[in-house]
Amino acid sequence: MENYEEMEHRFVRCYQKYGNHSVMVLLGFYKGQYNKFLISTFFFVIKHVPSLFRPC
Repeated sequence: MENYEEMEHRFVRCYQKYGNHSVMVLLGFYKGQYNKFLISTFFFVIKHVPSLFRPC
């Protein structure tokens, strides 16, 4: 459970540091794990591409 608490404190510190800069908060959450961030971003884009081509 200690690992969860450390992670939670890291997220809180990151949010306090960057406040209203949502992209910086997101990057702070992925600090040191940028490969996972890129993979998740890739799949997010793939998931939402069909909505760009559907008729209005």
